[in-house]
Amino acid sequence: MNPGTEPVECSGVVLTGLPPVRPYVTRFDAATGRCRPCRRRVPGRHPRQTSDALGAAASQLGPRALALAADLNKALGLSFGKVSRLFQEFFGIAVSRAGLCRALDSVARVAAPTYDALAGWMRHSAPVATPDN
Repeated sequence: MNPGTEPVECSGVVLTGLPPVRPYVTRFDAATGRCRPCRRRVPGRHPRQTSDALGAAASQLGPRALALAADLNKALGLSFGKVSRLFQEFFGIAVSRAGLCRALDSVARVAAPTYDALAGWMRHSAPVATPDN
């Protein structure tokens, strides 16, 4: 150590960032046939497919994208328009406000029986002495 110098404490600078988010697209190519007796169209189906829709309606959000949209809209209060804009700007996923609304309505219908069962269980359970914050 040089005379007249005091030890100096060094502190590092920490930079926190986010990794780029790259959505993945899964395409399900399923054959479509015709019923021989009635000639009605019979679509093929992949086990992970969530809808039989064709054309413009054949594009759906996956479960993680739906969960994020639901959290942003319901827990954080972002409008469907803001969620739509965020998905487009940050993830490159084009989804309309109406599409988000319909998708979350579908999620609510699927989740309703579980929600109702949990609510019923809570109504009949003993009160909690200390609430959780």
